Amino acid sequence: METQIYGQIIGWIFFSYATLMILWDIQAWHSTSHLYGRIPWKQSKTMLKLVLRSRIHYYLWLPAVPVLFLLFFTYYGASYPWIFTISILPFWAHLVFYQGLPPSVVLLGTSRHEVFDLRHWLERALNPYRVVVLLEPVSTIDKQDNAFRKNQFNWDNLRTSDGKWRFTAFSLIELSPTLVIDARIHTMGVAEEILRISGSNLIRKALFISNEDGTVPAINASEIKSSLRELNIVKVSEVVTGLKKMGLTRTASPDDAFITANASFKYQSRRLEKQMRVISKSGIPVLKAIRAAEHKHGRSPFMDEVHFLTRKLNGNPGDGALEVLANLKSDIEMLNDFIEKWQNSTISEYLEVVHSIKSVKEALDKLQLIVDQAPPVFLERNEQSLLKITGKS
Repeated sequence: METQIYGQIIGWIFFSYATLMILWDIQAWHSTSHLYGRIPWKQSKTMLKLVLRSRIHYYLWLPAVPVLFLLFFTYYGASYPWIFTISILPFWAHLVFYQGLPPSVVLLGTSRHEVFDLRHWLERALNPYRVVVLLEPVSTIDKQDNAFRKNQFNWDNLRTSDGKWRFTAFSLIELSPTLVIDARIHTMGVAEEILRISGSNLIRKALFISNEDGTVPAINASEIKSSLRELNIVKVSEVVTGLKKMGLTRTASPDDAFITANASFKYQSRRLEKQMRVISKSGIPVLKAIRAAEHKHGRSPFMDEVHFLTRKLNGNPGDGALEVLANLKSDIEMLNDFIEKWQNSTISEYLEVVHSIKSVKEALDKLQLIVDQAPPVFLERNEQSLLKITGKS
């Protein structure tokens, strides 16, 4: 009796979840149909074929396994609550509806963690539009990424197992209404994809991402005939705005609603503020270790380098968090170089300094992870707030 009750509870929970997912699928199909100008049945068939070629092909048939188990045990006399049994069907329907949903955006780029974060940002900012990628998970996913983000990534990653990526990539390029191409790093694959769309109308639906200084190594290496002025080139923070100008206007993301946007901003701000305090506290042992080393050994090449390092990390008075965020990556690289250079020192006081600096570097690494996971719209708004606070806006 208790087993039947638990089965009904689990069945209703699973059925309710799957039903909500189907309702989301309907919204996504509606927005996507508006972008395509019609219900994309033909594109959906192509999409399902591409999914079957990918590493996530089993998503389409995996629910058949519990169905077969239920049928097998039912044949031999077992009984299950009806809701528990049929709850598998709406979930299966959700899998097919979602995987058959054609992409609104195809994100092309090198398999690295920055692109993993970018896909997550785009999916959040462009909900319910689908953002599809073709990335190698081993090179893209970081150990610190949570299971939820990994699962979202896997659902939209159509990477193939046989290495024959061109058919899938070129099919998606032809299929999708918009393309986002990360041109910040050159690889042969990205250059080939850029060359594929150059010299045709496909170039009109492409949005290229440049480095902050405006450079686009992947475009330069592809040797396309189009001049940079003819291409739609934006920075990371401008990608969502650029895509909305290209027709992705029916978004319903947390950043579009006033209440959820403010809640998201406060949440991300608290995470940054908390880690900033950790970084500030981690500097105290460094100062103590420096004083002890200087008192015993006086001036030396090591001490000169340590003082230069601390001056660079402290930055200009009054800049505070603004400068920390602006120089975060370069500061981490500088600390890495210092640690590698001096970590084998035979002087115990110097080793104590290196050890304390390692703690600062670990705190900065965690801050970098928070920054990487934050939506671009938050980083832009946070910078404006800091500029206003420091009187530099």
